[in-house]
Amino acid sequence: MFLGGRLKNLKAALLKVLVFLLPTQLGYHFWPHWAYVFGIRIDYLSPTVYLTDIVIGALAFLWLFEKKSKKATRIFLFLSLLGLFASVNILLADLAMAALFKWLKVGELIFVAFIVFQDKSLDIKKTIVRPLTFAAVFVFLVAVAQVVLQRSVGGPLYFLGERTFNSGTPGISLYSIFGKSLLRPYSTFSHPNSMAGFAGVALLFLIGLGRELKEKGLVLYLGAAAFLGTLLLSGSEAAIGGLFLVTVLYVLGRERKELFGKILLTAAAIMVFASMLLPLVANKTLSEKIVFSERVGQRLVLADLAGRLYAQKPLVGLGLNNFIPETVELKAADYYSWVLQPVHNVPLLVLVETGMVGFGIFVLFLFRLIKKAMVMPIFFGLAIIFILITALVDHYWLTLQQNQLLLAVFIGIIFRQNKRGFLLN
Repeated sequence: MFLGGRLKNLKAALLKVLVFLLPTQLGYHFWPHWAYVFGIRIDYLSPTVYLTDIVIGALAFLWLFEKKSKKATRIFLFLSLLGLFASVNILLADLAMAALFKWLKVGELIFVAFIVFQDKSLDIKKTIVRPLTFAAVFVFLVAVAQVVLQRSVGGPLYFLGERTFNSGTPGISLYSIFGKSLLRPYSTFSHPNSMAGFAGVALLFLIGLGRELKEKGLVLYLGAAAFLGTLLLSGSEAAIGGLFLVTVLYVLGRERKELFGKILLTAAAIMVFASMLLPLVANKTLSEKIVFSERVGQRLVLADLAGRLYAQKPLVGLGLNNFIPETVELKAADYYSWVLQPVHNVPLLVLVETGMVGFGIFVLFLFRLIKKAMVMPIFFGLAIIFILITALVDHYWLTLQQNQLLLAVFIGIIFRQNKRGFLLN
């Protein structure tokens, strides 16, 4: 009993650390030959060990000593089937090592969601709400400092993942205000859009937890305000537009739960079908030779390439993390500099890299998640809609560490709910 109590306390402490570190990206990159394209290092292909991975590894070690439930056995059977598909996806990939490391990441994310889901004694307020609030304040203060300084803050923030840059760094994201270019803040993220997506979901997540826990204290309001400020500072049009839309949906659906449930299901269906049709729309649009902004043009080109790549392996896909190297094989010489990144649409990326089999699993899981969220406070459903909106125009929910881990924790919380209600202590 004594040892069990110590392990339980240590596990709770590690979870607190993990939640606080969710916005950070300190990590060590490895650069095997297959992580280069045109002699350029591609971050998405680089196997990376993050500080958060080490914390998760420690949690996994402690989990080995826990008593396993029957539910854990059923989950193991599901994961075995998923592992079988992953093996086929890896073996048939042209760049098998890239696919292997990405599937290991998927396994890690499933484990994080499971850890949050299965521990029914977890103190959500102390383990998730408070550390996420402290993280929110930290991210916001760093973002404000970067806007004021028009450069990275530097110093010890390097050890939490802040990169070195200023408003004149090539390729840096900028605002354009009254004709003047100003640095968009990155805080400890790799891009302002990724930061905005993280902040938007965390904002709705915190409010939803507060409603469920009937918690309305200063800590909750401070975290929500900090994430809102971070999102607005980011200048991300998709995230700001998404937040505006979910605010409208909140007004319309807060007293009409059945209507909101239909809206949520409709939004998911639209996202799925729109993503599948996007390559056809992109191909048709590009053939018209219409001049677009570079940002829109990049997304259309990548969507067109996604359609061409899907046709090569429609059943099981190219292999996870194989999108970038496979676009090079298409010899898209006119815009090769644009294609060294994934397609900016999460469902389409899943479809291309895992084929109809993987895409079917993705869609079934999405609607299962929605079914769980529909009986919870409306803010969980709003967070899913926000994710769907941002996933239509960017890829960070599937490709970047901070967003992936937040999503895993969010999913773990949603699956704690059962027929008797939301299982929080």
